[in-house]
Amino acid sequence: MIAPGRDARRAAARLCLVDFPGRSPTARVERLIADDHLAGVVLFRKNVAGGPQVAALTAALRRVAHGARASLPWIAIDHEGGAVDRFAPDDADRTDAGRGARQHASDDASRDDSASGGEPRPTRLPSAMALGAAGDPELAHAAGGVAGRELRALGINLNFAPVMDVNTDPANPIIGARAFGDAPPLVTAMGVAYLRGLQAEGVAATAKHFPGHGGVAVDSHVALPVVADARDRLEAVALPPFRAAVRAAVAAVMTAHVVVPALDPTGRPATMSAPVLTELLRTGWGYSGLVCSDALGMRAVTDHTGPGEAAVAAVAAGCDLLLALGPDAMQDEILDGLARAVERGALPAARVAEALARVEAAAARWVAGGPPPPPPADLEAAIGTEAHRRLAARIAEAAVTLVRDPGVLPLARSPIDVVAASPEAPAEALAAALRRHGGRARSRAAADAGASGHVVVVTRSRGPLVPDAVAVVREVAARTRGAMALVATGDPYDVAQAPREAAALATYGTDPASLDAAARVLLGLLRSVGRLPVALPAATSGPASETVRP
Repeated sequence: MIAPGRDARRAAARLCLVDFPGRSPTARVERLIADDHLAGVVLFRKNVAGGPQVAALTAALRRVAHGARASLPWIAIDHEGGAVDRFAPDDADRTDAGRGARQHASDDASRDDSASGGEPRPTRLPSAMALGAAGDPELAHAAGGVAGRELRALGINLNFAPVMDVNTDPANPIIGARAFGDAPPLVTAMGVAYLRGLQAEGVAATAKHFPGHGGVAVDSHVALPVVADARDRLEAVALPPFRAAVRAAVAAVMTAHVVVPALDPTGRPATMSAPVLTELLRTGWGYSGLVCSDALGMRAVTDHTGPGEAAVAAVAAGCDLLLALGPDAMQDEILDGLARAVERGALPAARVAEALARVEAAAARWVAGGPPPPPPADLEAAIGTEAHRRLAARIAEAAVTLVRDPGVLPLARSPIDVVAASPEAPAEALAAALRRHGGRARSRAAADAGASGHVVVVTRSRGPLVPDAVAVVREVAARTRGAMALVATGDPYDVAQAPREAAALATYGTDPASLDAAARVLLGLLRSVGRLPVALPAATSGPASETVRP
């Protein structure tokens, strides 16, 4: 029986992970660790400057716990590869304006720019969909192994990866290239290989977002999606990768804030659904690991209920760990709501004890006890190594996909105009990669491109390509009579907007290795062997490719 007061507060805190600002522990997070015995923290880009700083941060967090005779089981991060990389430079996921001079000055084509800026950083690995396009589970296992070795060296023991969603909706605005593909066998094979590689290096993996976020066109960060599939389709498409992850002893499963009427007709999101989390996942599949909620501050939750109420409902439904991320007031609302529910018996004592026992059992498996070890003396020998960068290059080379070439490629070495279809598209970074391999390339505005030589249009999207970007593609196509190349560096669905006369290439990410591989394919220096891991829809209008199935 959990006593009221301090015991109830500590029980609540042992079920929560929080975030915090800055690159060293705040007084608030130190207090939550020392006084309330918080289960752990989640690191974001706001907490990261480089490898040594992160290693020092995680050691400092553990020193606080050790000094208070508490344990801090979990230091977690989203480290998926591709676009979701908390260690990437600050400008990696934004417009690359102004970056060209720095990149062009580099004379090392294999150099990972994530190591720039002073401190060494973990390797920027290609996305899950790049691994799906490569189609080799051994590469996925190796990618998981590299991620695990580097995270472990930094003191991080829980990775919110891999994404096991089957991305069947091309309009999905939040999954896209974070998924391995749209075919359950491919997602299963690659995801299981990745999580095994990660866990073999001592870092707990998380299969997300259960029971599947890939078949919707709504982002749960901004609204509550409804998965309308019948039970038999769920059993055939969305659920098999998660079932396989359970069989592979994945350490954690993260829930999705999606309504799945075929599994729970009450309309409750999966995060708060006992039929989904207890009846299906626990009883039906026999899963005994951790069940972790997605962030409770997402609007799929907060538009419908308070974070404190949601936290109580999530634990009651079967969650063991809650992502209490966001402003201090929201974190307090979750912690206080849980503590009150524990004190008053609104949360059954047996359910709370079960969740706490799972947290402790998982910690015994994945978290080293005793005082925190010092940061490694030579992190450069552990993270961002040449061997790890070579693996990133191998994945990118196996993944880059020439969807179509009606005779545009290879591009002549001079001149090449590279046009960004939207501000976030990495036109200058691709131009720099072309220059490293001998091409006289420059980034140009659409209105100035194509007067002479070749034109490459670069897109970057998650979900449908925005109308302004489509307009740029059409403007360039009209000027070049379609004799252009389109390089999709985000979701590959963008290539459906390329005219039939154009070459169309997909990289599945903007990481340096993927852009370098694309440049070599464009110049005829690398043969593309990647295969589309998704079907392409027809373009919304204008000259475009027909539906393509790999």
